[in-house]
Amino acid sequence: MKKRLVFTNLQLKLMLLFVLLALVPLGVMGVFAIKTAEELIFNMVRNQIEQVAADKAALLERWISERRADLEVVANSAILGSLDRAQIAPFLELVKERYKVYSEFMVVAADGSILYNSSVKTYRPYLEPWFRDAVAGKSYMSDIDFNPGQMESFFLISVPLIGADGRVTGVVCAKVGTNIILSMVLQVSLGQTGECYLVNREGTFLAHKEPNRILTENIAQSESFKNIFNIRQQRRIYIDYRGIAVIGASAKVAGTDWTLVVEQDKDEAFHSAYRLQHYLILVAVLAALGALSLAGLLSHYVVRPIRKLSAAADNLAQGKFDQAQLEINRTDEIGLLSRAFADMARQLQNRQHQLEQRMILKEAELEETDVKLKETQLAAARSQQLAALGRLASGVTHEIR
Repeated sequence: MKKRLVFTNLQLKLMLLFVLLALVPLGVMGVFAIKTAEELIFNMVRNQIEQVAADKAALLERWISERRADLEVVANSAILGSLDRAQIAPFLELVKERYKVYSEFMVVAADGSILYNSSVKTYRPYLEPWFRDAVAGKSYMSDIDFNPGQMESFFLISVPLIGADGRVTGVVCAKVGTNIILSMVLQVSLGQTGECYLVNREGTFLAHKEPNRILTENIAQSESFKNIFNIRQQRRIYIDYRGIAVIGASAKVAGTDWTLVVEQDKDEAFHSAYRLQHYLILVAVLAALGALSLAGLLSHYVVRPIRKLSAAADNLAQGKFDQAQLEINRTDEIGLLSRAFADMARQLQNRQHQLEQRMILKEAELEETDVKLKETQLAAARSQQLAALGRLASGVTHEIR
C-alpha cells in the first residue's frame, strides 16, 4: 500500500524527477571525470616509473661497464703482466684504496697456482667458473651474492692476463662491493610506497631495500615475475610479491641476466583520483539535498492548490457550496483553473437555488391540487349518499303504495 502511495503521489514524483534530473547528468560527468583522471594519472605514473627504471638500469649498466674497464686496465698493466708476486700485492692494494669498491683481488697463473689472494677464503681455481672462463680467454661476471657478516652485496669479475705472445698467462679476479651503487639505484622518489629491486632470471632478489630478502626470497610464482618476464601478457596493474596491487615497470640490465624493477602501490598512485571521487560523491550528495529541497518547495507550490481544488471538489459533490469556494490568488494556469472552478461552483449553487424554488412552487401547486381533489372526493361521496337515500325513499314509497 505504501509503495502505491509513493508512485501515485504527485509531490513525491516531482521530487524524484528533480533528483534524477540533478544526479543523472552529474553522475555521468562524474564517472567520465574519474575515468579520465584515472587514465591520466596512470599514464603519468607509468611513464614516470618506466623512466626511473630506464635511468636506474642505465646507471647500473654504466657502473658495471666501468668496473669491467677498470679490471681490463689492471689486467693489461705491466705489473700484472710480469706475474711478480712482490709487485702485484702493493699495486692491487693501491687499486683497492683508490676505487673503494674492490674488497678482494686474486691473481692466478694459467697453471692454477695462486700468485696473490687478499681474501681469507681458500680457493681451488680449477673448480671456479671465473677461472675456467678467463683461462679460456673470456671475461666473466657472476651473479650478485650477499655477505651477511659485512651486510653487503657483491659479485665477481675476472679477465684473462694476456702475455706478449698472445697466450693467456693468468687470471685476475676482483670481488666488487655493490653497497654504494645499489644505494643509489634502489633509492627512488615515488612517494612513500615506491621501491626498486633487482632480480635474476630465476626470480631471486639480488638487491632489495630489505637485506633479509636478498638471495633468500624468490618471486617466480608471483604476478610481478610473470609481468616482468612475460612481455606478451604484461598487465597495467598487477599484484606484486607482497600481495598488493601495484603499477610497475622493468628494465633489463645489459650484459647480465639481471632485471631492474620499479613499482609503486596503486592506492598511493591513485590517491588524487580517489580524492576526486570523494569530492564528486560529496557534490552529488549536496546536489541531491538541494534538488530535494527545491523539489519540495516547488512541489508544495504546485501541489498545494491542487489539493485545495480536490477538497473543494469533494465539498461541491456533497453540496457544501460555502466550503467549495477557493481563495487562490495566482495569475498562472492554476489560478485560472481555480477561478473557473469558483465560477462553476457559483453557477451550480445558483442552479441549485433555482431548482429549490421550483420545487417549492411545485409542492404548493401539488398541495392546492390535493385540496381540490379532496373536495371533489367529498362532493362525490355526498352525491353517492344522496343517490342512495333517493333509492331508499323510492323503495319505501313503492312499498307503501
